[in-house]
Amino acid sequence: MTTTNIIPNFKNADDKNLMVLVTLLSIVFFFIPSVLLYFAMPEKMDGNIKKITVALINFELAMFIIGVVVSWGIGIIPIIGLISLLIGPIIFIYNLIICFKVISAINNKEAINIPVIFTFF
Repeated sequence: MTTTNIIPNFKNADDKNLMVLVTLLSIVFFFIPSVLLYFAMPEKMDGNIKKITVALINFELAMFIIGVVVSWGIGIIPIIGLISLLIGPIIFIYNLIICFKVISAINNKEAINIPVIFTFF
């Protein structure tokens, strides 16, 4: 697993606020806000916004797929299937931590480190 290292430089406060909003929405809706931003607002996709959005999509989509595959894979086994109930909250907490780290890095203009498990975009 590697990490992306992005220094947030935004043209204006609106771009910064947009990235903070997308990251906050990603806590609850996983990869959907990032994908909507990527496809619905291509005019906003320049420089750091595109890099951060793609990194968020890759991370959250990987977490979602891993969560579904592991939950269904373990859930089939009757006795061990109870462990699959823990997978969802663990992935949610990990996503929460990463999103808050991204928001903190955006606000403090520090390097953003998002883990890359799989590359989809």
